[in-house]
Amino acid sequence: MLGGDLAIIRSAAESNFVFDLAKKQETFTAWGAWLGFVRKADKKFYWIDDTPLARGYTAWASAEPNSLSEKCGNMFGGRGTNVGKWNDLLCDAPSVYLKYAAVILCQKKAN
Repeated sequence: MLGGDLAIIRSAAESNFVFDLAKKQETFTAWGAWLGFVRKADKKFYWIDDTPLARGYTAWASAEPNSLSEKCGNMFGGRGTNVGKWNDLLCDAPSVYLKYAAVILCQKKAN
């Protein structure tokens, strides 16, 4: 096991880097790539290092986040005005949607 976490994005440059990396994956759908944030019991989003999203850079798509039941997040792929923007998404997608699933990009922890 190599270790790593889903990406934490702190700037527009990092967001662009992650999007460009995701586009290079063999499978890249409209759901783009998973991001390393989750909605906690207080109904707010936090990065996997427990930093609140509200304290830093965000790139939400228009009208997002839009559902308290969607506790995970992705960066949209595909085409349209939301490309590269963030979305709240169900953490467990039904199996029928797996062919459209977001790719998983991990960042290795610094030593």
